[in-house]
Amino acid sequence: MQCAKAQRGKHKGGTKVNRLSGLTRTDSRSLKKRGGQMVKAKKKISSLGTAGAFLSGRACSDTLFHVLSHAFDHPMTLEERAAMPLAGGILQRGFQCGMIWGAAIVAGAEAYRLFGPGLQAEARAIAAAKRLFESFRAQNNAVNCIDITGVDNTSTDMQMISYFLLRGGTIGCIRMATRYAPVAFHEINAAFSDKHSATSTAPASCSAMLARKMGASDIHVAMASGLAGGIGLCGA
Repeated sequence: MQCAKAQRGKHKGGTKVNRLSGLTRTDSRSLKKRGGQMVKAKKKISSLGTAGAFLSGRACSDTLFHVLSHAFDHPMTLEERAAMPLAGGILQRGFQCGMIWGAAIVAGAEAYRLFGPGLQAEARAIAAAKRLFESFRAQNNAVNCIDITGVDNTSTDMQMISYFLLRGGTIGCIRMATRYAPVAFHEINAAFSDKHSATSTAPASCSAMLARKMGASDIHVAMASGLAGGIGLCGA
């Protein structure tokens, strides 16, 4: 996912705001004070709400991004759109399910808000991504889209129609999302509230390093952190 440099602007009170992350300078100064606290969902994650997000034109990846970012009360419209190509295991190529990608990116954004820019946020994002990966595998006995759906970008149009329409594959993906979203929210919180979670003193995320070299903003670097090593260093 290509990250753009954050733009700067001012709201009516004159406070500088990052237009992509929605953070003011005051927000940034208070980040570390909130680190390690369990966050309650600002908006309840409901099966109906998750299904509605899916059915409103979103794919699996941006559905999880949408539901979780709103639950944390930090929706990010541009980043949500950028998450869509990760659906189907990255452009329907059958790799890790887009739900894991979308959730891991939101975890990175929350790590930045809680711990500020730098290695601590990156390490926490990786820890959260690992938990997200493992919880998805525990729920579905697989992580790769091709293993779950049996289709990828090499499948014929008839195979796609057969799976998603005739065999109810779309309904199956929606059900997976409704089960996974509240679990993902819990796993992100658990990773950030663990006082014994190891923090990094050296760069640990290849994806974060690449994002930084591409000129990404600090929050986008953190959002990319958890994608390292096949998501959460899990190697899939």
